[in-house]
Amino acid sequence: MKKLMSVLLALVLVLAMVPVAASAESTELPTPVDGVITLTENVELSSSYEVTGSLTLDLNGFTISNSGDLVSNADALAYLFRIDEGASLTLRDSSSGGVGSLSVDNARGILNNGTFIMESGKIEATSTQAVVGETTDNSKWGYCVVNAVTKDSFANNKEVVCEIRGGTLESDAYGMYIQGAGVPGTGLNASGTETRNDLMLVTISGDAEITASMAIGTNASSGQFAGFTLDIEGGTIHGRDNVNSETDDGCALYLPAVGISNISGGTISGGQAIRICAGELNITGGQIIGTTVGDDSDLIAGGSGGTQGAIVVGKASSGYVGNVNVHISGDAVVTNTAEDEGTKPAIVVSDKNMSDNSMGYDDLAITVTVDGTEGAEISGDVVKVSNLTTSTTTQDGGNTSLTISNTTVSGNVTNQSKTGLTIRDTTINGNVSNTSEGSTAILGDSTVSGNIDDSSDAGATGTIFNEKDQNDESEIVAINETTAVTYTDLAAAISAANDGDTIRLVKDFTLDAPETGISSGQGAVNITKDITLDGNGKTITAGEHYVLNSGDTRGEYHVINVMDGANVIIRDLTIDGGVTGEVSSTTGSAPRSGINVFTANGSENNRTTVTLENVEVKNCSTYGVTSLGSNLTVNGLTTSGNLWGGINLDNSTSSAIGGTFTMTDGDIGEEKSLYIENSKGNGDGQSASISGGTFAGSVSVAKQQDGTTDVNGVDLSISGGTYENNISDYLVGNLVWNPVTGEVGTPSTPGGGTPSEPEEPTWPFTDVTEGDDWFYDAVAYVYENGIMAGTGETTFEPGMLLDRAMAAQLFYNLEGKPTVTGDSTFTDVTSGHWAVDAITWAAQNSVVAGIGGGLYDPDSNVTREQFAVMLYKYARFKGYDLTAAGDLTQFPDAASISSWAETAMSWANGKSLINGHENGTIDPKGSTIRAQAASIMANFYQNVAK
Repeated sequence: MKKLMSVLLALVLVLAMVPVAASAESTELPTPVDGVITLTENVELSSSYEVTGSLTLDLNGFTISNSGDLVSNADALAYLFRIDEGASLTLRDSSSGGVGSLSVDNARGILNNGTFIMESGKIEATSTQAVVGETTDNSKWGYCVVNAVTKDSFANNKEVVCEIRGGTLESDAYGMYIQGAGVPGTGLNASGTETRNDLMLVTISGDAEITASMAIGTNASSGQFAGFTLDIEGGTIHGRDNVNSETDDGCALYLPAVGISNISGGTISGGQAIRICAGELNITGGQIIGTTVGDDSDLIAGGSGGTQGAIVVGKASSGYVGNVNVHISGDAVVTNTAEDEGTKPAIVVSDKNMSDNSMGYDDLAITVTVDGTEGAEISGDVVKVSNLTTSTTTQDGGNTSLTISNTTVSGNVTNQSKTGLTIRDTTINGNVSNTSEGSTAILGDSTVSGNIDDSSDAGATGTIFNEKDQNDESEIVAINETTAVTYTDLAAAISAANDGDTIRLVKDFTLDAPETGISSGQGAVNITKDITLDGNGKTITAGEHYVLNSGDTRGEYHVINVMDGANVIIRDLTIDGGVTGEVSSTTGSAPRSGINVFTANGSENNRTTVTLENVEVKNCSTYGVTSLGSNLTVNGLTTSGNLWGGINLDNSTSSAIGGTFTMTDGDIGEEKSLYIENSKGNGDGQSASISGGTFAGSVSVAKQQDGTTDVNGVDLSISGGTYENNISDYLVGNLVWNPVTGEVGTPSTPGGGTPSEPEEPTWPFTDVTEGDDWFYDAVAYVYENGIMAGTGETTFEPGMLLDRAMAAQLFYNLEGKPTVTGDSTFTDVTSGHWAVDAITWAAQNSVVAGIGGGLYDPDSNVTREQFAVMLYKYARFKGYDLTAAGDLTQFPDAASISSWAETAMSWANGKSLINGHENGTIDPKGSTIRAQAASIMANFYQNVAK
């Protein structure tokens, strides 16, 4: 009896320690106090809770769930919480155990039409009634969070914002769904002209964790739900078919809709970690992990199953509108961790149906590039495929490309598709094979440790071109890097190219002009498409059939002629015209110029545009480079031996419009280095700007009949470079030309005489004193470099708190105040606000973000952790190194750093931008004064940006 009583007493004591609230349950949420609801008991809701203002929900260790009535009474889909347009909900769990949750069954946890921020806690969704027998009820699938642009938010230009900064989303179906306004002509965007990726903004960061069969998904539906920007900066995303298992065998990120997805950190894992069918995917950091061995499954339509891999790219069937652009760079790691034998796909790119006209895919492109310059790695196999379902007929191929450059691939590379695969300056620790119609190119300083097999003995018709095997006996002169097709004729290679392709020369060769079918002013090669011609350090020597004009004074044909509004980059190329003396009737063949850029009369709205990078042109019968009514940019050009001169800008009867010329670097060796004309004297005239380069001869503008006055319509401005003749009339600002050195510089050494002491500029700020103020040097630096200005003509106000408008202006100034297109999306930053351009630009480029509800809150002070995030996001925007990491544990208040700011604070501390105070604290919630901002921005500009 005593023993029984002691057991009963122990049980009573245990029960007495259980909180009363744990057994209590309410059917209504408490009334908010100052905008905050803090749970004190579990709540079961029978109807959706509508958030109409700004609300913070603290779970405090308790659970909010739904009753069956919430599902049965719903008009269509059942939601636990609905966030209205312009409203905001912040979810957190302040309990020490962190067990608070929103728990839904056969329903959705959050419908977000406004702003949803999750800091901690858990949202779990189950789907016990979704599949009954053989019947599937899609309305019963469990979703944790649904983000959707509404008719009203679209009409009012109000963004939908979702930030998962911490906590857990867990579902046996879908973790998060993203629904935009649609591509133009569809959905809410039926009358629009652009896809509004700026109206749906989703960010995953910190220690957030999302686990579901499809963790994050969008919807194809022929484009009617497209339009979003997804930023994954941290956290872990699991594609897991069974949330109770430890195997990531589902789809973590499903992207069938047009939008922009940026991945800079975190871990994304699944049998199909990322499946993309449309839109733009930029991976600059983080880990993308595939977990399963390839089983030769084909792409499937309408879902995320089928082909396995860390990243799976392709259209499958109809309904996936828009191009696909995938770019992997930075320090991203794409890997497959499967341990079973077989193909371990890290990247799979499919050209299935990409030639199908009925689907509209023949006008679209799939472009996948991997650039390992900054350390991106591929660990696993890379596979390019076509249709794998032999029982179906598809039209594969189209404009589908995969390019791997400056990377290490630890695995095999296989092209079993109908389109090209290019490997450039890359190490392949495995085999390279070709098994179908598509070709493979191995270019530059690439190495392959395993076998190279084109499978020609097995009937494969595609080829493998290894540039290292190229020799003088080879007839191949060029290769299309996009399609990997080789050519023995450069004109044929350019004619077959598509916009965006790169044609790469693979040997020095002689280029003859055609004997027939060519007119005066055309080239031996004519470029009419938007391509890049990569000379690859090779030389084109003009050969035969460059006939002379009727007066035997020059050649009739150029070596290369760019025309018809094409936008072309020509780089790393030498053109030798072969002309060694004056042209006469005895001259057998003489090219007119090496490169001619031509825009036809009436095409002023579609000017031909050419950029030259590290190009040499020599020994032509007229100028090395001529540009008629076109846009010519020179970022490295060497000319010599061209009989009339180096560069000529003009227009003519057939090109009676003006053009533009920009030069930053070059070495122009002729006596007439640059000659600018405006023969027709109408249109926009000629506009030329020179900031660098060396000119051995004259730089001049054609004169009117008086011989002294420039012809009308020529605007030449010079801000740098070295010149043989006096170009003082064209210098900008207070610059001068030094006749001794030929250099353009400041007035400190006019005429090449003894340098005079420059006049000390007057320091404008009476509240910043040299020698007295620790921040003087920083303020002077940011002021002189245009990063920060005073608050008045004589005041800087170093102790003034930095607000959010000022902060945006700093980064806008740092960027050089670029032209801003589009209006502010913030209702509290209108056209009359002093910083509207800065805030609009910074928001468009994800340097800053609003606070929700369409607000930016420009007058609120910036905390130190907020400023760190802005610095981090600007550095990411610029592509700067983000690998630095400070040890935040050294600061006693490190725990007070918000989870969403931890990565940025660690980076900023690692870069010595934000350091601790004298008392040893990092003070993340502390304000930033203008003096501190000056010090941080000066440090950033000198040590991060340069």
